[in-house]
Amino acid sequence: EKTDKKMIQDIQGGLRKDFFAFLKEGTGTATGTTFQAALANTWGVLTNVLNEKDENGTPVFFANPLDVAEYLGAATINNVETAFGFTYLKNFLGIGDCILDANQAKGTVCATPKENINVFDALGEAGFSYQFDESGFIGVHHEPKYSNGTAETYADTGVLLFPEVANYIVKGTIEEAI
Repeated sequence: EKTDKKMIQDIQGGLRKDFFAFLKEGTGTATGTTFQAALANTWGVLTNVLNEKDENGTPVFFANPLDVAEYLGAATINNVETAFGFTYLKNFLGIGDCILDANQAKGTVCATPKENINVFDALGEAGFSYQFDESGFIGVHHEPKYSNGTAETYADTGVLLFPEVANYIVKGTIEEAI
């Protein structure tokens, strides 16, 4: 069980790393002199982009835990949650969920609508017999080898997690005040 859990964590880590590489392709930009200001300005730019296209969306933010730590040191937070290996703050600052991950470069934040995040799952369609993790996207399979009293364990995923529209990704920079 511990090995299965570690394999799933490793796969989730790879998926998160690939996802954050996709976020770097965003075209919108914003700045702020503090973490909170950068996050708020990123929200503002994203909201304007969506309004200009007559689109609705629920913003989700991505930040490095080191950038959030200073803010959290002076705030009361009771809305930390986890899902699919992500740690996030639910309804952070009243403007959306904020996912904390070291894959987001320190000194930057990103925002995109939740509706812009897609999950492509080929593993579930392939017909393999897997025991899936809590997300339903990563499968683990054990095949007994009676000839030597062992089992072969496979962990796999056919998942790609990606934002679909680059114009709906806003990258914010935390600039130090002069």
